[in-house]
Amino acid sequence: MTGARGWFILLAACAVTFAATTIYLWHELAQERAAPPPAASAPPPPMRVVSQPVTVIKSAEVAGKRINIPAPGAGQPDPDVDPTEYQRQQSRQLLEQLANPASRARLLEEARVSARNAYPWIAERLKLGPEEYDKLIETLARSNLEAREAYAKCTADPACDLNTFGRQSHEQQAQPVAELLGPERMRKFETYQQTMNERETVLNLRGRLPDTAYLSTEASETLVNALAEESLQFQLDAGQGFVGFGMNGGWIYYRDQGTTGQRYQSAESYVNRMIARAAQVLSAEQLRYFTQMQQDLLANLRGQLEKMDDEKPPR
Repeated sequence: MTGARGWFILLAACAVTFAATTIYLWHELAQERAAPPPAASAPPPPMRVVSQPVTVIKSAEVAGKRINIPAPGAGQPDPDVDPTEYQRQQSRQLLEQLANPASRARLLEEARVSARNAYPWIAERLKLGPEEYDKLIETLARSNLEAREAYAKCTADPACDLNTFGRQSHEQQAQPVAELLGPERMRKFETYQQTMNERETVLNLRGRLPDTAYLSTEASETLVNALAEESLQFQLDAGQGFVGFGMNGGWIYYRDQGTTGQRYQSAESYVNRMIARAAQVLSAEQLRYFTQMQQDLLANLRGQLEKMDDEKPPR
């Protein structure tokens, strides 16, 4: 993944609603949260997963920020068509839903639920009152749905350039949130966004810990920042060509080059660094649970890599 994660979460909030579907969205990742390459076509977003589904995410760069455009998923398009035409079918069907007031209202409510699920600690971190929190969730939900609609319109139109669309949409989608929060809280919000994957991991860890190993909010924030810093450093050290693998509230990044064994070794190296960094924050009992989470995730990744290797057509 490249660049700051700013706009990514604004669009990715809708992803929770698709958690029951296994998604493979391969991509090339470069220097997480670091200097971006030129803008590229915007693919579907990473999806927050809460059960067995697997996520592999792809990113694009627009105006110095990583963006992930939600793929419109509606109806039953014909899978036996060219991938570009298949995506246009999906886009047209989503636009048909959004043109129906009842369907649009349902999609907006789904976006609200997704935004609440995607930002479990945001009110506390930004010191938002109940009314301010509700306004933020509403703004995120409407921005999310508008982003999906805009992307669907661009995808359905063969003449629309996704690069140009991405550059224009970035400012349009971020502006309502910035106006609502103001400069200082917007900076904190962007920092929160940039550590969403780590927050998901820590939230999962807190849910697994017994009462005897309770992880406080303050310690959780310290762990989030430590994991985010280590993740960035790992990717900067290793250079370009990364993918991110997400499953059941955890994430691994690894170099998407070489043999299956080499990819697994890269992922294992990442996991070992994250465990070592977590050991600086967690107690021995807490670290035992965190280590098990990481090892389970690594085992799942190995299975996925081997499965994809088996499915490759013979040469």
